[in-house]
Amino acid sequence: MQIDHGVGEQGIRRDFRLGVINGALFGLAETLTDPALVLVAFVVALGGSPLLVGLAAPIRNAGWYLPQLLISGRTQSAPRTLPIYARVAVLRLAGWGVIAVTPLLLGRLSPGAVLAVFLVAFFVAESAAGVAGLPFLEVVSKVIPPGRRGEFFGWRLTLAGAAGIVAGWLVHELLRDGGAVGLPLNYSALFFLAFLAYVVAMTVFFSVGEPAKAHTVRGIALSEQLRSARGLWAHDSNLRRFLYMRLALIVTGAAVPFYTLYAQRELGLPVEEIGVYLTVYTGTSLVANLAIGRLTRRLGDRPIMRLSGWASLFMSLVVIALGVFAARAGVRWLNAGMIVVYALLGVREAGIGIAGMSMLLELAGEKGRSLYLGLANSVMGLGLLASAASGVLVELAGSLALFVVAALASAGALWFIERIRDPAIQEAA
Repeated sequence: MQIDHGVGEQGIRRDFRLGVINGALFGLAETLTDPALVLVAFVVALGGSPLLVGLAAPIRNAGWYLPQLLISGRTQSAPRTLPIYARVAVLRLAGWGVIAVTPLLLGRLSPGAVLAVFLVAFFVAESAAGVAGLPFLEVVSKVIPPGRRGEFFGWRLTLAGAAGIVAGWLVHELLRDGGAVGLPLNYSALFFLAFLAYVVAMTVFFSVGEPAKAHTVRGIALSEQLRSARGLWAHDSNLRRFLYMRLALIVTGAAVPFYTLYAQRELGLPVEEIGVYLTVYTGTSLVANLAIGRLTRRLGDRPIMRLSGWASLFMSLVVIALGVFAARAGVRWLNAGMIVVYALLGVREAGIGIAGMSMLLELAGEKGRSLYLGLANSVMGLGLLASAASGVLVELAGSLALFVVAALASAGALWFIERIRDPAIQEAA
């Protein structure tokens, strides 16, 4: 597909840089408000139940994916989607503005009321992020050529990871016992810094030179868009294979939160080793993001998704092996095995983050892209919500049962990867 900027390669490089800066700033903001660490700690500080503690990650993950089919009709008929992104940004930033002041309400409102305000504002902000997600992808597909999209997402993730290291240090300093500030100022400071990062990130993206669509369609009612989505699912076998592959990888990913718990309770590894695993994961992710971003430009997306599938499979098999041989292996070998697991996890996540999105944009093409992306991301959002059932499986059958399911899902993902047809071949057929 030809990218027409009106300013040629110079415009592509400019929009490439702006998109990467936007990604780095989002990485900073999202680490400052990490659901598994920062937001969980905030909810616990407010006396939240385990059910409420478990809401933060699903709200962020599903909030980004689920609304996209609902907005797809609007973006499909818009000549430019950046204005939609800008309008939704107002609601998104309003949500984060409220979140930033929420900790300061302690003492004026009960902890339960403060928690309710936080959850509502967080839901609004993350749902708005989901609405903005489709216009964002539309803009990227217009301004970044197909051959450079993997590199683009690679640089975004690499710099987001680097910014995340800075954010991690800030989180440590503001939340540690005996720090300069305590509750509620520490959380308010983190949320306000995230709010500022979001403001700058969105402002940067507003400067991208999105061209108008060559052809637009009339406005499409939601009911008609849903019928079209059903037809797309029924007739596009390539889309189904892609989504089965991504859903299988989501099943594998559902086991990841239980790795550290398994290492402590079942393998008997000390809790301080979690810091080592996180360091290995972060370092591997940074290197893999940069390397894979460059490789996709030469090899394309399929080999990278294949790499992610194999990393997922070996990651699951190593965890299973550690459990089977735990009684005969010493602490040193068990710890080394977990380090291998987190290194493989870094490779897996880098490949999915870069090639997964790039492959979806390539499969979608230009005609009906909004419907294609909206349906695909909404299905993945439902998969992420359903993955919460992994905890039920652990309760009923134990962690090893979940890890076996994860390994089988990884094998299934590899099977589907090989059956996704190249879009160029599909169009020529």
